[in-house]
Amino acid sequence: MADAAQDRWAITPVALSELINKKRKQLNRTPVDHATMMTHLVLRSNVTHPNLFDFEAPELRMNAKDILCMETMLDDLFGVCLDKTLANHCELQSIAQDKVIPLSAAKKAPIQLVSQRRGLVSKLTRMFGRL
Repeated sequence: MADAAQDRWAITPVALSELINKKRKQLNRTPVDHATMMTHLVLRSNVTHPNLFDFEAPELRMNAKDILCMETMLDDLFGVCLDKTLANHCELQSIAQDKVIPLSAAKKAPIQLVSQRRGLVSKLTRMFGRL
């Protein structure tokens, strides 16, 4: 079992807004559009938890403490009570997985050596080619 202190969860902002609207629908409340939702979340997080969440990133990455803060903000702003279930809707990502670089990715791009000739003739040859 993974250590919960080192695990991180990720959810896209679109998936988060869909989750909020799904919970609001269960409570017979009107849905909130994505742009309005993100604006409210950005403003609230900048006031209560500055630099904790990056809503412009393709994924919101959170640890256990961040998830509790997010659940509190969602409850205050949109009236949805997630009661520690936000992590169930997120994708679990271990920090150890993030640090591992696949060997195949490191070998994909071969290194090309460039000639170090710096004379005027070599520069003109590179620009116009050989005549």
